[in-house]
Amino acid sequence: MNEFIDKLGEKLLPIAGKLGENRYLKVLRDAFMLAFPITMFGSIVVVLNNLPFFSDATKGTLGNLFGNGQNATMSIMTIFVTFGIGYYLSKSYDVEGIFGGAVSLASYLILTPFSMLSESGEVIPGVLALDRLGAKGMFIGMIAAFVAGEIYTRMVKRGFIIKMPEGVPPAVANSFAALLPAIITLTTFLLLNAVVVGFFDTNLHDPE
Repeated sequence: MNEFIDKLGEKLLPIAGKLGENRYLKVLRDAFMLAFPITMFGSIVVVLNNLPFFSDATKGTLGNLFGNGQNATMSIMTIFVTFGIGYYLSKSYDVEGIFGGAVSLASYLILTPFSMLSESGEVIPGVLALDRLGAKGMFIGMIAAFVAGEIYTRMVKRGFIIKMPEGVPPAVANSFAALLPAIITLTTFLLLNAVVVGFFDTNLHDPE
C-alpha cells in the first residue's frame, strides 16, 4: 500500500507543481483571495440575519437594516474578482496592475446589460441587475477579465503607449501610457457586444 502511495505521489507531484506555477491559475487564486475578506464579511452578515431562532418578522427587520452588507459584498463579488484578475495578470507580465484591473472590470461591464425585466415583462433601462454582478455572472466575468487582461498587457508590451516627456509626474505618465491599450481593449469588447446584441438580439449573460 505504501509503495502504491509513493508511486502515486511521484506521478502527481510534478503535475501539481506545474499547475501551481501556471500563470492563469495563480492569477485566479490571487483574485479570489482579493475578494475573500469582503465576501467573508458578507457571509457573516447573511448568517446573522438568518439565525434559526429569529422569527420571520425579526429576519425581515434585520434584512431591511443590514441587507446592504450582503448587497455590497457577496452580491457584487464578480466585480472584485474581475478587477483582481486584471490586476494580477498585468502584474504577472510586469505591467502596472491598477490599470489592467480597471480595464478588465470595464470590459466585463460592457458585456453586461444595463437593463432588466420587471415582473410584468416591461424592460427597465438604466439599471444593473445585482445577480449579474454576483455568482451568476462569475463565469462571464472571469473569461472577460482574462481576455481583456491579455489584450491590454500585450498592447503595453508591444509599445502601443503614449510616452510623456521627463518631468511629468509618474501618475500622469502612467495614465497616458495606459490610454491606447485601454482604448484598444475596450473597443474590442464594445464591438463584441455590438455583434452579440445586433445580430443575435441577446447578450452573453442570457444567450438563450
